[in-house]
Amino acid sequence: QAISDAGITLAPDSVAPTINASTTPALTNAGNVITLAGGNVVEYFSITNTSGSAMLGNAAGSGTSTIHDIAVSNTSGNGVNLTANLGTVNFSNLTIATSSGNAFAATGGGTINATQDNVSTINTLTSTTGVALNVSNTTIGASGMTFRSIFAGTAASGPSKGIVLNNTGNSGGLTVSGTGSAGSGGIIQKATGNAVELISTKAPSLSWMNITNNTGSGIRGDSINGGLALSNLSVTNSSTTTSNCATPSDTVNCQAVIFL
Repeated sequence: QAISDAGITLAPDSVAPTINASTTPALTNAGNVITLAGGNVVEYFSITNTSGSAMLGNAAGSGTSTIHDIAVSNTSGNGVNLTANLGTVNFSNLTIATSSGNAFAATGGGTINATQDNVSTINTLTSTTGVALNVSNTTIGASGMTFRSIFAGTAASGPSKGIVLNNTGNSGGLTVSGTGSAGSGGIIQKATGNAVELISTKAPSLSWMNITNNTGSGIRGDSINGGLALSNLSVTNSSTTTSNCATPSDTVNCQAVIFL
């Protein structure tokens, strides 16, 4: 079943409508599709939005929200966009693909978790020219944020940055797992800035990713608690052969990995 021109605003501590159907209910809208308020349960939806956000949290809330089994595809719109503190929001089984919009952004505070088992429950993020993952001034919870893959950019064009973690606390960290083959953890390419930016965050772990052909650093890290784990990662850039920064301020010409 499909609902067009869908714009659902949830009250605090409420559950999104459940539609009995043999297939996943589909919601489409030219603007925001689901607006969260804190303490919500949202499950089993396929969402398409051409602008706005598939899931928006722009007003402070509280409690714990559970969001799972959500597929998002859009053109110029955003996927998940949390600009306010909603308390704790737990995600699982997310598939988000955007064109120019950001795939997943949590910048308003509160606590975010994203869990998967990488078999039946899988989280993936993809954006053509938007930032695939941005968690800033928001705590990653003790369960962490785990994704099978994170893709940003194409061979022709890319985002400003692919992954941004900034001031995410010391409870949990980001894990990109891949599936055991090159590039299965995602590809970040053609970023006009740093491809992966990790600042004041806890113990990120990146596996089976390709980071290539970006204008800024492949990975920029600063004040990482617990270290950075890199496994089966390829970081290459064609714009320069420089692999190390001459000075800490040389973040444009440094093309591989820099820790400040």
